[in-house]
Amino acid sequence: MKFICLLALLLVSAGCTADSSTNEHRSEIKVLALNTWHAGAKVKGGLDKISDVVIGTDADIVAFSETWPKDDFPDSLLTSLASKGVTNYVGKHAGGDVSLISRFPILKTENVFDQTKGDSGSIIAYRLQLPSGHPLTVCVA
Repeated sequence: MKFICLLALLLVSAGCTADSSTNEHRSEIKVLALNTWHAGAKVKGGLDKISDVVIGTDADIVAFSETWPKDDFPDSLLTSLASKGVTNYVGKHAGGDVSLISRFPILKTENVFDQTKGDSGSIIAYRLQLPSGHPLTVCVA
């Protein structure tokens, strides 16, 4: 199921146009999907390393899996990014073991599937607004 959602994410984002820094149209949106391995807690300096990857890839949308058990993962990551001078992201944990940060506003979220407590994972849909005004739904699994 996670493979199908990731494939859908890639197919949807391939057809979108927006420039997150200038609000002008361009031919791509950079999307990164990253497994954080327990919100980076299993690696010394894990959160700092995750923020370095986000900065290094210059992704517009970053989907994170295995952010459990830290419901505040996006806030912690945004703080880490801000300490490095990067402040153009918003983030949200909307349930399950996944989170998302984006350079585009998060309009709403929807729980598609959540069996985190049963160790079967989760799928959360994030509805974003592109600079063009068009919505984009990103499913994170």
